[in-house]
Amino acid sequence: MGRRHAAGRWHEQRLSLERVGQSYVCRREIRSWPGPRSARLPPSCPRGGRAYSVTRLPCALRVTGPYLSVTAGQVDQQVASCGGPVTDEHLAKLSGVAQDNAWAAEQFEGGRGPITRYAMYRVACAP
Repeated sequence: MGRRHAAGRWHEQRLSLERVGQSYVCRREIRSWPGPRSARLPPSCPRGGRAYSVTRLPCALRVTGPYLSVTAGQVDQQVASCGGPVTDEHLAKLSGVAQDNAWAAEQFEGGRGPITRYAMYRVACAP
């Protein structure tokens, strides 16, 4: 999981990787919500829980030594958890070097250079 703040919005990238034989099943989720840099959590929803926009999609993972590259697939779902507007997210490639429980990922779009840098951290591991 990694977060960044830009232009009055928080963007949270979540990746789920599951090894299946010699390959991986990759799922990507991007959450977004408005707020100041000091508000690291989404605002409360009047119906309970938190209010954020979410985009879910499959992805493809390529591993070359410590270098990971994640390419986005087609969007499965775009919803707002509290009935608000859905935020259109950049569904570009993430790539970078993984070391221990951290991944220094850069987000790329098309042929341009890195757009955004994320420090991604392992949150949980399945036994």
